[in-house]
Amino acid sequence: MKNLIALIWLVLLAMAPQTQASAVIAVTPESQIVVVGSSAQFDLAVSGLNDAATGALGSWDITLTYDPTLLSFQSASFGKQLDVLGLGSIQSTETPTANTVHIYEISLDSVADLSSLQQSAFNLASLTFTALSSGLTPLNLKLNALSDADGIPLTATFISGEAEITAVPLPSAVWFFVTAIGVVYFGTMRRNAIV
Repeated sequence: MKNLIALIWLVLLAMAPQTQASAVIAVTPESQIVVVGSSAQFDLAVSGLNDAATGALGSWDITLTYDPTLLSFQSASFGKQLDVLGLGSIQSTETPTANTVHIYEISLDSVADLSSLQQSAFNLASLTFTALSSGLTPLNLKLNALSDADGIPLTATFISGEAEITAVPLPSAVWFFVTAIGVVYFGTMRRNAIV
């Protein structure tokens, strides 16, 4: 009887759906301080790929949202790991609304080439924004699609980011304040020495 129960347990365990390993997609740097009027670059980085559980990445489709009163999207540049042979890939960047960047890439390389040449962690794309006004905005990621080189869907864990936009860079403000105090102090000392 014990053997029968053990056999049934093993059969049920073998038939149970296997949990698929999850890739990690992160906004890097996770937090960044930007001065109004300057540019900020954030990378979409992926890790946890090209092992027995996940395989190589074949395509990805992500939407990033942010506060459009604080940031303005300027451009995107794609990484090279879905184009390991330099033959090209299908890429697109769209801004369907003022607070959204929709970006995707589909590899044209073979499964064998992606599996043997693709790194396990790399940048999917770099996104450049211009800081418009002071405040704090989250950079939230939404997965539309993610698949391995065979086209099999993958799961992913996200690490979102944020941008803090300041009106004046803190180090400049500190130096300005110290200089102003020094001028007042030495001006007072000079006036007292003359009198």
